[in-house]
Amino acid sequence: MTWQGIQISQEGRPIDRAPDYQKTLDSRWRFLEIAYEFEYEFTRAESGGDHLWVQKILDHDLGFHPAFTHRWISDTSSHRSQGNRNVIATKDAIYIQDLFLSGDSTAAFTRKGYLRVFACGILLPYQAPLEFIVPGKSSVGVPRMSVRTLKDGRKNINSHDMADFSQDSGRAKSLAIQLTGAYDRNPLDGLVTVTHNIGYPPTYFMSPYVTAADYATISAFPSPLVGEDWVYPMDAGPFSLTQATNTQLVINAGAIFTKRLGILITKEPAELAV
Repeated sequence: MTWQGIQISQEGRPIDRAPDYQKTLDSRWRFLEIAYEFEYEFTRAESGGDHLWVQKILDHDLGFHPAFTHRWISDTSSHRSQGNRNVIATKDAIYIQDLFLSGDSTAAFTRKGYLRVFACGILLPYQAPLEFIVPGKSSVGVPRMSVRTLKDGRKNINSHDMADFSQDSGRAKSLAIQLTGAYDRNPLDGLVTVTHNIGYPPTYFMSPYVTAADYATISAFPSPLVGEDWVYPMDAGPFSLTQATNTQLVINAGAIFTKRLGILITKEPAELAV
């Protein structure tokens, strides 16, 4: 069978000796492409009474629970901030969710954050093919080649804004996705075990996943997002005693606040710079 596609290795790596994690583009598998990336600000005032509240910050309209990261870039001391556990994503939107209790200040407050949403469903089952190639030595004088792919609606191929591109292999290496999916915690030992068989300890991300039914059992406050399931950012934590081996990712999740996790494993090794 003849395979047709495109492969681009990192600068100085011959394509026939570059392992998977040293490819900047390979059409056999998916890369972690950015769908949205921006800084935002919102202002909110509360009217009183004990309740959860949500405020939408993005309609992503991807149709799945996306892998995403978030960081606060302003003071988060207002109310009961739990860091990135205040940010949640449904299949259609990203929200800020927080708790208001009687006695809290009703004065308006403003927060700023930075959001990066990937065009990847972290709960969707996916596993890329494996190819074991022993890394070769760097070559001198190899021509530098790269690929840029503009997103829909973006018109300037010479743009310096990384958010304009779904792929720009010359300026930034997108992580190659090896595996995604939703994994349940074992109720007997509290472990979440993911078999990847990639041959080395890989880079990994975890995103707690909460169903509407689960949330009703862990919170005394009804969710304003009636019937919605959501995921937290991939840096929401906390998790303890996580171990990545050549074949498995084992997470001691006995004390986490959800029964299941969205997992994203990349082809890049955890210990090596790429």
